[in-house]
Amino acid sequence: MANRLPELQAPYMRWPDESGPAYAAFQAYMNMHFSERTLTEAYRRARNRPHVNTASGTWSMWFQKYHWAERASAWDAELARVEREAMLREAALRAQRWADRRLQLIEQEWEDAQRMREMGLQMLNHSITQTVETTEELTDNGLQVINQVKPVGWRMRDAALFLTKASDIGRRAANMATDLVAEAPAVPDVEADPLSKAQAVARNMVERFPQYTLDQILQIASQVSGFAIEVLRPGVADKAGAECSESEDSQTTLDS
Repeated sequence: MANRLPELQAPYMRWPDESGPAYAAFQAYMNMHFSERTLTEAYRRARNRPHVNTASGTWSMWFQKYHWAERASAWDAELARVEREAMLREAALRAQRWADRRLQLIEQEWEDAQRMREMGLQMLNHSITQTVETTEELTDNGLQVINQVKPVGWRMRDAALFLTKASDIGRRAANMATDLVAEAPAVPDVEADPLSKAQAVARNMVERFPQYTLDQILQIASQVSGFAIEVLRPGVADKAGAECSESEDSQTTLDS
């Protein structure tokens, strides 16, 4: 009569009354892949008898008495559990690696955004310059190096683009909505009328960067375009005045 399956934590382990040869035979059966596992095939491989048609009587008795099929199924389940846990550990490690990479990228993008913002502010606050070294021969002191500072060529729309992109990158890095930050509005290309183009760029800057005074923007526009501030002012001051008027009207409405 077959034994009842004992209450073991791991039924595929050796049973108390299971002899060494019996457990070795069970291991030969258990360690086969479940798709190939049969009593006869296990016997053939363990005994190196590929042509036998059935297992021995002793193996058949052990198979029934010690519940080989149930125990082998428990072993399959254990292997599957271990494999799942290994996959979960690997997935967790991979997820952590990518989380670290994302955090590193966020920090890098935030730093990039701050550098771009500083550059944009520098372009707004004063003309970006480059230093060119020249030499001049003096009769008493020999050669003396004279540094000449020349403006770097850029347009005010470049400053607007720098600040816009810096804000966009910073918002993405901070996981903030980016739809609040649009591309810098296109500035009309008025090649035939440089003054109109300079005034259009300055008006664009007034709209995009209200934190800067009109005089600051006009000063930059003058440096870049070559037009005097008072020449530029009429086409720009109207825009600034209109915006101030709209702001005052809005405030009056709120106060009332």
